Amino acid sequence: YTVLNSQNEATFNAALSDLDYHTSLLELMGLGAQARIILHCGGGYGDLNKSIQRLEERYMELPERIRGRIAFENDGKVCGADILSICKRIGAPGIFDVFHHRLYPSLPGMDEREIIEAFARTWPKGERQKIHYSDQNPFKPRGSHYE
Repeated sequence: YTVLNSQNEATFNAALSDLDYHTSLLELMGLGAQARIILHCGGGYGDLNKSIQRLEERYMELPERIRGRIAFENDGKVCGADILSICKRIGAPGIFDVFHHRLYPSLPGMDEREIIEAFARTWPKGERQKIHYSDQNPFKPRGSHYE
């Protein structure tokens, strides 16, 4: 996994290397900014607010060529409910993952359509919003995607 907000410097440096590699690959393929690298927010590390702050700071420090490729997705464990506000603060597109939302509600009090519309406002004008949809694998532990 690529974890921007890791407390471990080696893990963070590996994330930077991974992001640079994937950005270079997308560039070499001649793909525009619509070819996104999708990340979750990372770990909570016992202090979710501090972890989110670290994520936002590190994201803003990334080179523009990398930052312009990243979209953040709500996850099913740590910060599903926070990812929309993170995306709004840092100006990154957000991907609504319906399966993760059902495991860890992203925005309590809003139905899925309202959440999709809220995430749509994080996308650049003219770029198609991305949404992820999958199901629970009935033969694996809760949270396992059906493949």
